[in-house]
Amino acid sequence: MFADTTLALAPDTGAVYALGDGESGLVYTPMHRDVESLVYALTTFQLVQQLLDDEGGDDTEERIDVLRADITAFDPLPFADERSQWHLTFEEVIDGIW
Repeated sequence: MFADTTLALAPDTGAVYALGDGESGLVYTPMHRDVESLVYALTTFQLVQQLLDDEGGDDTEERIDVLRADITAFDPLPFADERSQWHLTFEEVIDGIW
């Protein structure tokens, strides 16, 4: 789901990080506060994706906005960085790539 990104778990805090290449080497970007948040986001995303597949329609962007708000209410980290993999994934869904 997150192309060219490896997820890593910080054993001391339980935080989930996205690992990617940056100009100065490997970059660790906070992605979720813990595994529970990651599972919540993935599960919620899967449910909305299934609805979009089943129903289609012109309200994809509205549903994605509601999903983004729901995930952010549970854990603000997934959308804290404008370059996060979650932002990219949601834009791809809105653009019809998924």
